[in-house]
Amino acid sequence: MVDLKGLMLQAADIADARLRTGMKEEHALHDKGDKDFALALDLAIERELKALLEASGIPVLGEELAWQGEQDAARYWVIDPIDGTINFARGVPLCGLCIALVEDGQATMACISLPFLNERYVAERGLGAYLNNQRIHVADTNSLNTAMVSCGDFAVGANAIERNRLRLALVHTLAPRIMRLRMLGSAAVQLAWLATGRLDVSVILSNKPWDVLAGVLIVREAGGEVFDGDGRTHSADSRYTLATCNETLKSEVLTALQQAEEITV
Repeated sequence: MVDLKGLMLQAADIADARLRTGMKEEHALHDKGDKDFALALDLAIERELKALLEASGIPVLGEELAWQGEQDAARYWVIDPIDGTINFARGVPLCGLCIALVEDGQATMACISLPFLNERYVAERGLGAYLNNQRIHVADTNSLNTAMVSCGDFAVGANAIERNRLRLALVHTLAPRIMRLRMLGSAAVQLAWLATGRLDVSVILSNKPWDVLAGVLIVREAGGEVFDGDGRTHSADSRYTLATCNETLKSEVLTALQQAEEITV
């Protein structure tokens, strides 16, 4: 029987080594569209990890390479070789690997590895979340007034101006109610830092599986809440990825989102 957790951690070791070496090199950004970029290193790491993980007999969904599994596969790996590509390319250490095993739309095993921070987050469903082998838990903040909130990047590409109307309205709605607002440039960092109590709220108005599914499991296993814009439990099919350290902040974030949506009507 294949040791899936061991395989996942082996993939993280490979990605860490490639990123540490790659940070010392010059990188040309490959334009994937309007202000959306990849690096040759993204593609190289994803190819290497894909070959490794497919040895388990489980297909791999990655950000850069075409999906080759069955259209409705109930079980698959999902990877983002460098979450925070622009950060990495500019020498900002908020970047790293996301990897998760997904079953029926939910991650059951996950790793976020941030090599330049020497942080590795690992979770398995029902077994808790860990940072460098130490159990972690979300903060106990119970009011937006004392909350650290991180928002995902603004949209790029087609219809970005229209899609960013809601993002701007939500920032406008949240800013007067919270302690501080941060934009970190990496969904993985946002979710990992919420899981370890550095943030209280993470707002990502998108749901790309390679960006978020690993972090979703880690937050849940650390005691947090992850949900869609209508309050329903987050899944691979959700529209948004919203996370809070508890139910109280969940309610407040959903109220703020509803008010932002009303502004943009």
